[in-house]
Amino acid sequence: MKQKVSYFRASFLSVMLHLLIAAVLVVSFTPDIEPMLANFVPSQEPIEIVRAVTVDAAKLEAEIASLKSAEVQKQDAERARLRELEQQMENARREREQEEARLNALKAQQAEQKRQAEAEMAALTEQRREEEKQLAQQRELAQQLAAEAEQAAIEAQRLREIDEAAAAAQRAEARAQTLQSETARYIAIIRQKVEDNWLRPPGSEVLSCQVLVRVMPTGEVFDAKVVQSSGSSAFDRSALAAVQKASPLPVPTDAELFESFRELNLPFRPAVS
Repeated sequence: MKQKVSYFRASFLSVMLHLLIAAVLVVSFTPDIEPMLANFVPSQEPIEIVRAVTVDAAKLEAEIASLKSAEVQKQDAERARLRELEQQMENARREREQEEARLNALKAQQAEQKRQAEAEMAALTEQRREEEKQLAQQRELAQQLAAEAEQAAIEAQRLREIDEAAAAAQRAEARAQTLQSETARYIAIIRQKVEDNWLRPPGSEVLSCQVLVRVMPTGEVFDAKVVQSSGSSAFDRSALAAVQKASPLPVPTDAELFESFRELNLPFRPAVS
């Protein structure tokens, strides 16, 4: 568009310049006729004037041609400059579009990377939440199992204690029965040995006394006394003598069982055989 305006402008100036030159020539070649006729003298001057005018017109045409050529060159240079500017503008536009496209692609890539990063972060957060949930469930299950195991251990301990108590009771009962039977057996043996060494005084069929005997683990009698007298000194002395003659008494070797034989209350009655 700028090139067309410059071209029209140059054409207009050229036309106006030609018109101006033509006007000058007309004015130069159309003086007042009457003065010219009144003062006309035939001579050689008109020929010289025509020749000078012709020469001036040729110079003017040459100058006009030179001006036209300069104008054309100027227009060509202007068009070349405009084309160069347009090319530069086109190149700049293309570079701008390429840069905008690159920036848009970079923005899109960054947006995609951000979206992927956010998605990965969300996935990691969800995974961490799920792992924490599973860990919490595992801890809860472990605590529950530990509580159940503890309760089972307590129950097992209680059952063991019950079993042990029952076993201990059974053992104690069996031991008590054993001690009772052994005690009765040893007492019977001791009584029999004392009876074998007892010399009853005559006429003592209705008398009786009770003697407390203290015995060593070896069965040796280290003390004997009447704790319940018969009323007859001879009867009481015969009982004490029988205990001393029977020493050492046949006591059990079991330490626990012997505890029942450290002190013995031995009754002496004639009816005892």
